[in-house]
Amino acid sequence: MDNISKGVIGALSIRNIGGISQEHVELAPGVTVLTGPNATNRTSFLKALAAAQGSEKVALKGNEQSGSVELTLEDETYRRDIRVVNDSLVFEGTCPVDEGHIDAAELFAFLFEQNRAREAIRRGSDLRSVVMEPVDTAAIETEINDLKDQRAQQKRELDNLRSLRQTLPSLRERRDELAEEINRLESDITETEAEIEQAETSVSEPTAEKEELEANVAELRAVESELATVRSKIETTEQSLSQLETDRSQAATELDELATVDESELTEVTTELSRLHEQLAHKESMMSELQSVIQFNKDLIEEQEDGEISASVLSQTQDTDSSSTTKSLVNANEDLVCWTCGAQTTRAQISETLERLQSVHDDLYGERQQLKSRIEEYKDRKRDLESKQDRQATLEETVDDLEAQIEHNQKTVSKLKSEKAELTAEIEDIEAEIEELREAHENELLDQHQALSTLKHEREEAKDEHNSVLQEIADVEAEIARIDDTEAEIDDLTEQIAELRQQVDRIERKATDQFNKHMDAILGMLEYENIERIWLERKEVTEREGRRTVKRSRFDLHVVRQSDDGSTYEDTVAHLSESEREVTGLIFALAGYLVHDVYEAVPFMILDSLEAIDSERIALLINYLRDHADNIVVALLEEDATALDGEYNQVTQLSQTN
Repeated sequence: MDNISKGVIGALSIRNIGGISQEHVELAPGVTVLTGPNATNRTSFLKALAAAQGSEKVALKGNEQSGSVELTLEDETYRRDIRVVNDSLVFEGTCPVDEGHIDAAELFAFLFEQNRAREAIRRGSDLRSVVMEPVDTAAIETEINDLKDQRAQQKRELDNLRSLRQTLPSLRERRDELAEEINRLESDITETEAEIEQAETSVSEPTAEKEELEANVAELRAVESELATVRSKIETTEQSLSQLETDRSQAATELDELATVDESELTEVTTELSRLHEQLAHKESMMSELQSVIQFNKDLIEEQEDGEISASVLSQTQDTDSSSTTKSLVNANEDLVCWTCGAQTTRAQISETLERLQSVHDDLYGERQQLKSRIEEYKDRKRDLESKQDRQATLEETVDDLEAQIEHNQKTVSKLKSEKAELTAEIEDIEAEIEELREAHENELLDQHQALSTLKHEREEAKDEHNSVLQEIADVEAEIARIDDTEAEIDDLTEQIAELRQQVDRIERKATDQFNKHMDAILGMLEYENIERIWLERKEVTEREGRRTVKRSRFDLHVVRQSDDGSTYEDTVAHLSESEREVTGLIFALAGYLVHDVYEAVPFMILDSLEAIDSERIALLINYLRDHADNIVVALLEEDATALDGEYNQVTQLSQTN
């Protein structure tokens, strides 16, 4: 594509799209108006512009097997090639709108006659589902559940930390007691050593009795030390065992409280979901085929009105001369030959048939939306059941693992207690030997040495315990220091959960607020007779979903009219004029356009099929939309375009079918 001219925002080149063989149009910033009578390829141009921005709702020209669109925006060029592969269109290339915004663009920026937002107003469909479609509510719910699991874990951690804080006073008291005991033992040792030194001055050599006693005392201390180690292991293992039993109890309680997933219900939901997907695929296939027939016939009629008809179509008209065929097709009351069956018919009958086909397509669209809504409901149910099933399996595995650990620790405690009993018996034997030695020799010096050995042993034990308590206090204080951070983490997780829950709520509220705000403004400008207000109300309703009751939001559209005496009364959307319904649909689309920030992702808003609205109101409406969309491309009849501001860029002639 050549560089775009100065003063324009972009340019679009088209090949074999709709009724267009070749086209190149430059687009100015602001509003670009495609003017002209019907059947001048304006809709084909708009479809091509939508395709250049990422849409796939486009048809190739006639029997062509390939086409392309190329959009230049400032210094960037995007090109999409379109080919027929196995009776389906395949798109290749690039576009300015990323994949995540295409659906929102189709809903709220590409406002063709069959646009779903506009159609929802016409048909009285579920307005909330249209507004919320770009929001992945299932992903939000999954994230909420993940955050809730994290928060539950943090709360359990906080409970443990707070319980640790309760142990500090007793630990500090024990620390002080041990310090006093160590000081007392140090004093007793000093005193006993002095007494022994004084007694030994009268003994020239160590006696054999003293050496034997010291050996026995040393052995006693070694066994006592081993016993202390065993006792410590027992205490530690029993504490661990207690915590494991607590954890098992908590997991078992949660498992008991968790409703058991009925496997038949999950199977039923899965089966129904599969059936709904099959129905949806069937509906979409029917819609695709029907839309191809409708679009082909519309393009064919456009070609016929322009005095052109493809050779492939003429070949279906038996012996009818091409010029007379073209002439007769333009006349609605004259007979012509149907290209599909060769029967005699009229253009009016073909148009009537197309309208009926379009009505069938619209009904299929409504059924498809209902199916998609039910599919989402069943997906949520399936996801919920599978989540419960997974949680149940996790808890069962946790309980089994904890029970295995408990059994192992119980065996360990039993073994340690046996060792404790054996060591206790050994100590009693050694103490008995020492007592026998003392009684046999009645040596005061021996008693003093035994007493000194006992004091030193007690001092070392007291020091070891003192150091252990000091370390435990330090560990507990370090853990307690995490309480504030853990509380902050819990608060943060709670805020994230609330934020996610409010995200959907905010979008719903913002959508209704935006619609009501802009609807009030546009009705004040357009001055429809006796319409006081059209407004959207957001309600919370309770619905049955399978075996459970759920709360959902619903959007209700209200029409308030004013009677001749000045009193107001509520009317129905069905009683709105075609013009009023079209304006309401466009403002509903504008609300979605603003709520989902579509203007940030989509370069051009597209407007088509505004004929139901009178010229002056079209001008006011486009001026209003211009305040919210930077670039608009709109197709208008010549008589409607005359009411617009002269400053708008106008394209008055597009290439005709070749």
